[in-house]
Amino acid sequence: MKTSDMTKIEQIRRRKKLRKLRNAAISVFVLAMVLCYFTGIFGSSLAILGEVVDSVKITLMPGKGWPVSLSLANFQRVQPLGGGFVASGKQDVVVYSSTAGELKRFQPGYANPEITAGNTRFCVYNRSGKELQIHSRTRTLATKTYDYAVLLAEMSPGGTLAVATKSDRYTSEIHIYNNRYNEIYTYSFASEYPSAITFANNDKDFAVTTITPKDGALGTTLYLLNIASDAETATFFVPDALALQIHYLTGNRLLVVYDNFIAVYNSQTGEQICAYSYELPIQAACTKNQNTALLLGSSAKTLILLNDSLEVLAIAQVDTTAQDVLIDREHAYVLTENSVETYTLTGEGLGSTALNAQPLKLIGAKEPLVLTAAEVCALK
Repeated sequence: MKTSDMTKIEQIRRRKKLRKLRNAAISVFVLAMVLCYFTGIFGSSLAILGEVVDSVKITLMPGKGWPVSLSLANFQRVQPLGGGFVASGKQDVVVYSSTAGELKRFQPGYANPEITAGNTRFCVYNRSGKELQIHSRTRTLATKTYDYAVLLAEMSPGGTLAVATKSDRYTSEIHIYNNRYNEIYTYSFASEYPSAITFANNDKDFAVTTITPKDGALGTTLYLLNIASDAETATFFVPDALALQIHYLTGNRLLVVYDNFIAVYNSQTGEQICAYSYELPIQAACTKNQNTALLLGSSAKTLILLNDSLEVLAIAQVDTTAQDVLIDREHAYVLTENSVETYTLTGEGLGSTALNAQPLKLIGAKEPLVLTAAEVCALK
């Protein structure tokens, strides 16, 4: 068969594939409109409809797959988003789909841009500034400005947004917005500033940690809150420990990673269920599917894998300096100076993926990805 004939065949196949994608996208869109009509919930369905519109657009412009070149100067943050990811540099923010298509690129114009992402939406805020922006994967949804500096923002998977701001020199507030970005709840702190926020899957329960000085040392106060109540569900102080990450494992189990131990609490009572302590300094941590990977050591050479009861699944030694860790249902990945090392959840080494540029970050998108200064590559 001639080369020209092969080219024509490939073009025909490509057109057929694109036609199928268009038909599927249109079917999803029509189904969503029908559901909105018959359920009569147009107010809450506007957000859902917007996500459908985004999905249609994304389906109609698939990427070519990983790897892709990463043109992002002065990389700062990356978050999973809709099977792909959103990443920020000092000036630019860029969104990629699960098939490696670039969906959106813009300059927020912030001196210290930070990002937080849900399933399909994300927020860019100016740390210590007074403004933030809320985006879908393809559109700008809202802009908020405040009288006081933004300290921290956190978006839930469903699109609920928490924003912590200074109120004056010694107090702070958390503002909660629904997925249409109307403010629905406010909570004030006296003499404390939030350091981390996380939402439960119901978008009603949430947890906040603050750094609290007491008896000449720094500790953590953990607040368990619900947007339907003005009173705390529970609150307690943890001495001589600073919270680094917080995650809901289930609706009533909250995991907190501290600088010297990790613990699981009953999120309705604050009772500690289990804990695991470590003496080596913590370099990175990742929680997924109720398992947690810890990267410990001053040169980060010890990988510890824990289950949801904080029982040790495996301990592995990394042969070189490491800086980041990622865990999924089957594997743990460790980012080193020039490679990604892959392990089973029993600690067995499965090999190494060499990197040709400066490593930046691991990210759990639809598939595990590694970001370098030059490109984004899949690890499977």
